[in-house]
Amino acid sequence: MTLNPEEAALHCDTIFIGEAEETWPQFLNDFLCKKAQKVYTSSRAPSLAGLPIPRRDLIVGNRFIRGAVFASRGCPHNCSYCSLKKIYHNTFRTRPIDDVIKDIASIPNKYFVFWDDNFFADPNYTKALLKDLAKLNKRWAAQVTAHSCEDEELLRLAKSAGCLYLFLGLESFSEQGLKDANKNFNKIEQYGKIADKLHRHGISIQAGIVFGFDSDTSDVSETTLKACNDIGIDGVTASILTPFPGTGIYEQYKNEGRLIDVGWDYYNGKTRVAYVPKQMSPEELLNGYNEFRRKFYSWKSIIKRICKSRVNIFYNLAMNYGYRQAYRNFAKLDIGDRIDESNTSLYRYLEQ
Repeated sequence: MTLNPEEAALHCDTIFIGEAEETWPQFLNDFLCKKAQKVYTSSRAPSLAGLPIPRRDLIVGNRFIRGAVFASRGCPHNCSYCSLKKIYHNTFRTRPIDDVIKDIASIPNKYFVFWDDNFFADPNYTKALLKDLAKLNKRWAAQVTAHSCEDEELLRLAKSAGCLYLFLGLESFSEQGLKDANKNFNKIEQYGKIADKLHRHGISIQAGIVFGFDSDTSDVSETTLKACNDIGIDGVTASILTPFPGTGIYEQYKNEGRLIDVGWDYYNGKTRVAYVPKQMSPEELLNGYNEFRRKFYSWKSIIKRICKSRVNIFYNLAMNYGYRQAYRNFAKLDIGDRIDESNTSLYRYLEQ
């Protein structure tokens, strides 16, 4: 709704634009008084203090979702493909540490995920949180930037607090690709050193990789596969570049006449291409993306990467096997069924 409120309004009685910590209670009060408005817009960045602890006991059948927590909101960066600054107010905020610890302590699972967009964005805050988190004896993962992992103290505290793996938005192994992404703070020459550093601390790497930047050619899948294997990336979340409304690339591709006139089911980042790439056809991009996933989760690649990484071997083997099976099942589906499958296969694996 936030990214395309005009279209969403055609299908709803009421829509919410932006963050809803303040507008949702306002709507509930208006609804009970039978005077609900058509549009509720967040006019200011809401405080993250005093938010209620989720009633996780009401979530049935998905342990993965029950283990999601956030400690901060927002990101200081402006990646060209990211819709974050459109969804949230353009300000980075942290949640009181005591509130975060109470939230995590309420999770019945030993494992959980920080749902922050950039968990290491405020290193002083994160270090203080990790010291308290270590007392809970939990295991967790989080999303961070690659360059923030140069902080040895941060990695040491993360490991002692139960960090299993970190999701790093590497995005591309091409300098021009990083420029296309407006992610110049990533340094490709540092990727191998950062991977070694994380592995020395016993932390696995789940890398975010995006295919389809304007500088990408048809050989990008092969060069990316080789780079990931060489530095021992433990796992990859691969995506097709997707021009979501409100992002820089959406406006660029729209002005250049490169958006394909398709439905929103093309905008899932996994099964279809919604624009015309510069250096290849949409079909070449999709085929290369699928070929990367097939080869990355082949036994040859899995064994090579695990031998290079040598951390969390049982966990990494299970994770890679789960991704491998999910992709094999995915490849057997008709294209119409692949959209839902691509979003749920990993969740089902993590529940098992």
